[in-house]
Amino acid sequence: MLKISKTNPEISKIRKASAIIRKGGLVAFPTETVYGLGADALNPKAVKKIFRAKGRPSDNPLIVHIARKNDIYRLAKEVPKSAEKLMREFWPGPLTIVLKKSKAVPKIITAGLNTVAIRMPSNKIALKLIKESGVPIAAPSANSSTKPSPTSVASDIPTLLRPGGISLEKLRECLGKVDVHPVAKGNKAKESLAKSPGMKYRHYSPKAEVILVEGKGKMQKIREIAKSWEIKGKKVAIMKMGNDHGRIAKKLFSTFRELDRKGFDAIIIEGTDEKGLGLAVMNRIRKAASRKIKV
Repeated sequence: MLKISKTNPEISKIRKASAIIRKGGLVAFPTETVYGLGADALNPKAVKKIFRAKGRPSDNPLIVHIARKNDIYRLAKEVPKSAEKLMREFWPGPLTIVLKKSKAVPKIITAGLNTVAIRMPSNKIALKLIKESGVPIAAPSANSSTKPSPTSVASDIPTLLRPGGISLEKLRECLGKVDVHPVAKGNKAKESLAKSPGMKYRHYSPKAEVILVEGKGKMQKIREIAKSWEIKGKKVAIMKMGNDHGRIAKKLFSTFRELDRKGFDAIIIEGTDEKGLGLAVMNRIRKAASRKIKV
């Protein structure tokens, strides 16, 4: 483990990590959202180690991280004007763009799809690591698959596949019309293949059973559910969300981990509205929930 300055990353330490990437190894590093588990995106054998380490299904594609905007032209077969506009507006930052892949991208990265998910993180450590490695880095979140740990846009009429730190409203301010994929709203995908990383499988799930309750009568229903668990002698936590979506987004995963450490059997979550970052928050909660109740 190397402790590196967030504001002025020490190049000597960065080079130790980048040497591991170049040799086909794995490195966990911070992005502006969560920690990523990275490998050389152009080395299929190295990328395979990510799937083994996380227990990640091979049909769940990975995000490729770059350090220079021009690197996208190496990885994408074509880059539409809408994508270039998003790059100028939001990169570096927590935005993933999904485009048709070039021949340079190994099939293991995209799970056999003809598209690749690309992002340019704003975290200084991540950017320096990618630059020093000299290769794009494939990196899902550095957690076991489905356990607690961005927004994606396709061409033509851009479609929000997975909401994140850049809200739907901001994307529409930038591009005009932006569609929303049903999965982003918590609906099940009809397609057998995921269009982007993080769409197909349950995500961010603590050991406790997560129950999401939405609707006007949600608090009464939450109390009823909590009582039924307590009668059985189970330890229950209730998460009242409120509407400070920025605060919720920052604390959601750490709260899951803390409740797991304290041995809770169930976590009952009050649904919140989907304005601004609320769409991303609810997307993550729905991914974590084993039961979803609307009243």
